[in-house]
Amino acid sequence: MTATGRHREQPCPYVTAWGRYLGSRDYYIEEQVAQAVVDGAPKDAIFKDTEGVWHTLADLQRQAPKLRAKLEAERV
Repeated sequence: MTATGRHREQPCPYVTAWGRYLGSRDYYIEEQVAQAVVDGAPKDAIFKDTEGVWHTLADLQRQAPKLRAKLEAERV
């Protein structure tokens, strides 16, 4: 919590949710979140592909709406 009593918003919550969905280890998820911050990834980024492109929740909505709903529910 911040000094005002509000929770600080986590950067890239969907990167975290995606990592947990896949069963990734915490250290790996933390590395991915840090990379997303460094890269200036979109707020709704999920993962970075091998070509360096960050894929987003909007991309997932078009391709797999049920999975998007699950990530929305699990985000921190």
